[in-house]
Amino acid sequence: MENVELYIRSIDGAHELNHTLRQGDVLRVGRAPKAGLAIVWDAKVSREHADLYWDGERLHVKCAEAARNPIVYDGQVGKTLSIYEGDQFRIGETTFGVATNVLRAETEIFAGQEGPDSINDDVMEQAYTSGELHDVSFANAQHQMELLSDLPELISQSRSDEELAFSWLVSY
Repeated sequence: MENVELYIRSIDGAHELNHTLRQGDVLRVGRAPKAGLAIVWDAKVSREHADLYWDGERLHVKCAEAARNPIVYDGQVGKTLSIYEGDQFRIGETTFGVATNVLRAETEIFAGQEGPDSINDDVMEQAYTSGELHDVSFANAQHQMELLSDLPELISQSRSDEELAFSWLVSY
């Protein structure tokens, strides 16, 4: 197929974009890309997040160097991805689907997507106070791992070791 229809939707269904991607063209997506397609509603999408390329059979997705959040496909996370027509992936709180048939895309690509809970089953955000951290016994390893769940975000938002240390102390 020469062209593919790219369907982009926020997980709550409030925002939606459609874009025709021609074979051989590269499309940059992000919250505010210099050139490309803007996903303005999703703060978890970096300004310059990923390049999408349709080769006629598969859509290839590659995160930009500065992209903070990975691509999520079939429960797996990564920085690159190749998918076929009818598949979908997620960046942040936005789902991307591809189809060569417009009617098929509108009826099937997002058919199983019911809302925020159905797409974010693999991730649950939780915040803890420093008092809650001190009250947890070290023997409860599973709970300790939950407490450390904010660490990746602190690391990705820090520009230096000093800033990371400060952020960790403030959150602890």
